[in-house]
Amino acid sequence: MQDQPLGDALIIAALQSQMRVALVRQKELAFHLEPVGRKPLDPNSGISPLRPWAKILPHAAADVPLTLTPIGAVLGVRAVALLAVGICATTNRLRAVLIPAGIAAATLAWTGHAGATEGMVGSLHRVADVAHIWAAAAWIGALAVLLHAMLTLRPASAEVRRIGRMLTRFSTIGTLVVLTLTASGSINMIMIVGWQQLPALVASRYGMLLSVKLALFGLMLGLAAINRWRLTPALESARLQRAIGHLRLSLLIETSAAIAIVALVAWLGTLDPSL
Repeated sequence: MQDQPLGDALIIAALQSQMRVALVRQKELAFHLEPVGRKPLDPNSGISPLRPWAKILPHAAADVPLTLTPIGAVLGVRAVALLAVGICATTNRLRAVLIPAGIAAATLAWTGHAGATEGMVGSLHRVADVAHIWAAAAWIGALAVLLHAMLTLRPASAEVRRIGRMLTRFSTIGTLVVLTLTASGSINMIMIVGWQQLPALVASRYGMLLSVKLALFGLMLGLAAINRWRLTPALESARLQRAIGHLRLSLLIETSAAIAIVALVAWLGTLDPSL
């Protein structure tokens, strides 16, 4: 998993989650694929109805979720949205990028654990997941902008005050982001794991990875608080060079923690919470 690209990990997680829904319709697929004149396979025999077609349809395992579940449409919407992102970016319409980028990010809710939940509960799960994804994207995107601004900042320039105002504004928005992440993350955990299974997380791989994720999230919160209440005001002090150095280090660690969390989320999406 460590050598696997993040995009591949997300796709694998999507296929695994949607395969559960696809297996319900596998009997129907087998009926249509069964060769003429051959007795249909017993569904309780333990033999996969797709096995006779393994040589003819080598990609049948992928075709099932892509054609018999919503994942095919979801990936199509994501591809179109990402194409629109590329067009807006290349034509310098940076504000317009937010809409297709938000749509592309939201589709992740249908290719993870939330995509396998049905009914009203599933709708609530996906709404919470979309809110979680958007809040996380806002935080990570702001970190990238702030880190770039701090790394290219010259202490003698007039940009110091502008960067200070950017940090202050983000701290205000960051409160809403943190509240959204906490609320939506709690809903997602209950939907995925369930109240009764929460104690069992301690001994599972899923629970251990989730604990690491929460620890990194706590680290990011601590660094954000230090940035807001100590390091940002220090930009107006006499020790400007030292304040800039501390802010650069803090933002670099916070951004690294965010990247690690994204990798952990990709890994968690491939795991069964009960194992």
